Amino acid sequence: QVGVNPNLRGVLITGVAQDSPAENAGLRAGDVVTRVAQTPVATPEEFRSVLKKILDSQSSDKKVALYVKRRGGDSGYVLVTMNQ
Repeated sequence: QVGVNPNLRGVLITGVAQDSPAENAGLRAGDVVTRVAQTPVATPEEFRSVLKKILDSQSSDKKVALYVKRRGGDSGYVLVTMNQ
């Protein structure tokens, strides 16, 4: 039990590596990513596919906005800067 609405569609973050782009952006275990940029995602496969398309289309600034829902009802976009 992670305290997340069981009807929520998205990708549950189960862990965040120390000093990773995700940690630096403020993502944490228990967050649920429901959109990558404006594209809804419901599975890890969808998440990876959409993320790859966005990053492949960027020439230098490898940044992506993730819409995150948190325990307690907080939600919003988090900007993640990917390592080169």
